[in-house]
Amino acid sequence: MVFLFVQFIQYNAFNPLSESFSNISKYIAFFFSNTLLILFYYLNYYYAFPKLLFNNKKLSYCLFVCFYISLFFLLINIFPDYIIISEKVAHNPFLFLIIFIMIRLLLIFFVSFIFYNQKRKIEEEKNDLKSEIYSLRSQINPHFLFNTLNNIYALSLIKSDLAGESIIKLSSIMRYMIKEQFNDLIPIRNEIDYINSYIELEKLRLPNTVNLDINFEGDFNRNKIAPLIFLPFIENVFKHGVSSEESSIVKIKITVSEDTFWLVVQNTKVKTSIKEFSGFGINNVKKRLNLLYPNNYELEIRNEDASYIVNLKLNLHA
Repeated sequence: MVFLFVQFIQYNAFNPLSESFSNISKYIAFFFSNTLLILFYYLNYYYAFPKLLFNNKKLSYCLFVCFYISLFFLLINIFPDYIIISEKVAHNPFLFLIIFIMIRLLLIFFVSFIFYNQKRKIEEEKNDLKSEIYSLRSQINPHFLFNTLNNIYALSLIKSDLAGESIIKLSSIMRYMIKEQFNDLIPIRNEIDYINSYIELEKLRLPNTVNLDINFEGDFNRNKIAPLIFLPFIENVFKHGVSSEESSIVKIKITVSEDTFWLVVQNTKVKTSIKEFSGFGINNVKKRLNLLYPNNYELEIRNEDASYIVNLKLNLHA
């Protein structure tokens, strides 16, 4: 509408409305010519650029442009009075009009090219971002699977009946991970249920020396969160804070308030904790937080003498 308004003002600069109001055909020609220009932009942006010019069909694109130029010649033949738009500024009004049309087509071409190229770059950046996020998510599965299989192996060594139950729970958890890993956001309730299943799996092997404190608060049905975002923190609590030889405390607290998500985990450091792959999962989740919640999260990790504390805060609607 702005484009048409500007063109109308320019048009009447050559042909005052009071002088040419009786010649309605000129205004019909004005409407159709500018409609063709506007269509040229949208056809370029949504069809000709993606399907032809940027799809190795440059000859087809040239034919498309030639066809479009011919539409303007057809318009001039149908509405010969349209040439009057340039009578006051040129000795050859027809040539002036052709140049005027070509300049406007070139301007529309460059504007549509710039906007479309910008759109392509944004889409490429988004695709690169998604690929990196999916790559980071896929790294979680073998890491998690390796740790859990170690737990099940330990249960099998002592001929525990819990080994079979652990395999069933692991199957359910892996099914969730496969299903949700390609979703950008999922309900927090789904992630809470998944974490609960993981904790139940860990409980099967916990010795009596562990004091487990789990606390979930808030409305988990209202907001959504990126899937599998904080599993490494939960994993590390059980990996580094559990021992059958010494007493330890494991705390996990998740709170959702309005548009904010808090995760606080704490574990007592034990001498016999598992040391493999230390830091791998944490570095992974830091990268994902930077990609998914840039400048919208606070992560505090305190590695104290006797305990390890993680405090994560997410702004869910930044």
